[in-house]
Amino acid sequence: MKEFLKSLSSYSLAVSLFPIEMARSVLSYGDREHHRVSAVEALDSITGATVRQFGGTMIATFSALDHAQRGLIAVAFNTLLPSGSNSAPGASGRR
Repeated sequence: MKEFLKSLSSYSLAVSLFPIEMARSVLSYGDREHHRVSAVEALDSITGATVRQFGGTMIATFSALDHAQRGLIAVAFNTLLPSGSNSAPGASGRR
């Protein structure tokens, strides 16, 4: 149990810090599009690695919730930024 708790706390810490690193990368100077694409790929990679650890019910639950939240985000962006300038090629879906 001790090793499980150590691993869980390390994972929790990494998951907490990872978005900060991704935001720093996206907001850094230089080729912003490259940094944005790299951040999206890194986040999708981490998400995929985590989801692959799930069983069938958790995968179905994740997929349904992920689809719903991505839809809400798309609606929010389309409402607030109707010009479509917020989307990138290939950004319509993940898996």
